[in-house]
Amino acid sequence: MTAFFLILRFLIAMLPGIAGTVLYYEGLPVISKVPYIEYVPLVGTLAVGEKHRYAKEQVRIETAKMVSAFEYEVVAQQLAVERRRADQAAQITEEYRKRTEAAVRATAQAQDKLEKAIAEDSGTDSPVWDARDIEWLCEHGSKAPQCSR
Repeated sequence: MTAFFLILRFLIAMLPGIAGTVLYYEGLPVISKVPYIEYVPLVGTLAVGEKHRYAKEQVRIETAKMVSAFEYEVVAQQLAVERRRADQAAQITEEYRKRTEAAVRATAQAQDKLEKAIAEDSGTDSPVWDARDIEWLCEHGSKAPQCSR
């Protein structure tokens, strides 16, 4: 009988420790329903319980991972769109550069042709302006020195 009482005494002595440990991990069911109780420093820790706090932290971490993954996908899509636009801009720029080079060559050829025609011209058919031409120029807003009278 003495062994029975020793075991019973041991279990009774351990009961507060076991109850305290269970309450620490599980929390107090009635108090844990109070809104924002988990933010009260010591009471919140005991009221909510380590198990629920850990689960809430894991949910927060996983949510942050999902949000990060979603943001990564969005940024990757935006980057792909910007790369396509950059490629299109590069193609358009190259096309306009080729057009510009062709226009510069055509202008140079036309200028060479004009200079050659001027060099070959040996006639004396240069225009001579008479008084009527100068008067017409002055009437139509010319800033020639002859119009400053």
